[in-house]
Amino acid sequence: GTDGSPIDLVTGALDGITGGTDGSPIDLVTGVIDGITGGTDGSPIDLVTGAIDGITGGTDGSPIDLVTNALSDVINPEDSLGTVTNLLGSITADLNGGVLGGLTELTDTISGTLSGDSLNYVTDAIDGISDNFGFEFDSADLVLSVAEPTQTIISGGNTTIDILQDSVSTLFSDTTFDSINDLIGITLNTDSDLANNTVDNLLTAITGTTSTITTVADTTTSDSSLTETVTPQTSLTNLTDNLFHNLSLF
Repeated sequence: GTDGSPIDLVTGALDGITGGTDGSPIDLVTGVIDGITGGTDGSPIDLVTGAIDGITGGTDGSPIDLVTNALSDVINPEDSLGTVTNLLGSITADLNGGVLGGLTELTDTISGTLSGDSLNYVTDAIDGISDNFGFEFDSADLVLSVAEPTQTIISGGNTTIDILQDSVSTLFSDTTFDSINDLIGITLNTDSDLANNTVDNLLTAITGTTSTITTVADTTTSDSSLTETVTPQTSLTNLTDNLFHNLSLF
C-alpha cells in the first residue's frame, strides 16, 4: 500500500491488533486490555481496580473505607451502641430507685400529711394566736369549750323540764282544786241543798233563808199610803215561784 491509501488504514488497524503502531486506535483497545490484566498507572481502569482493591484489602482514604468504618462504629459497643446502652441503663436505674423513689417519697409525704400532720398546722396556728393575745390554752381546750356547754345544756334539759312539770303540777294539784271546792262548799249547809242540782236550789243554798219586807205604795187612794208587809211563805227554795209572787204584788 501507499501511505495514506485506504488500504493502509486497514492494514494499520491489523498491525495495531497484532503488534500495533504507537498512537493507532487499536492501541487504545490494547491499553484497556492491558489495564484490565495488569493495568497502566493513570488509566481509567485503574479507578475500577482501585475500587476493587479497596473492597478486598482497602486503601486508606478509599470510599469503601468510609463504609466499613461506619459499620465498625455501629458494631462497636463503645461508640453508638454504647451510648444507647448507657441510655437504657440510666432509664432502668431511674425506674429502679430514681424516679420511682421520688414518687414513693412524695406518696409517703402525702400519706403522712393526711394521717394527721395537717391538723398540727391548725393547732399550731391556734396556739400561735393565743400566744399573741397573751393567754395560753391547749388547742384541745377550744374544742372542749364548745362541746362541754353543749353537753351541759343537753344533760341539764331534763332538770329544767322537771322544774316546769313540778310547777304545773303544783298549780293544778288536787289541793288547789280542793281549795276551790271548799270555797264553794262553805255555803253548802247540807247535801239536800244540791239534791235536785237546779239553779234555784244552788241560789237557795247560797242566799239561805230570806225574809223580805216590801212596802208598796197604793196610788189609787189619797188617804194614806197602803203599807203591806209581805213575807214569803217559804225560803227561796224555788226562785221562779218567789219571783212571780213578788211580781204579783204590783
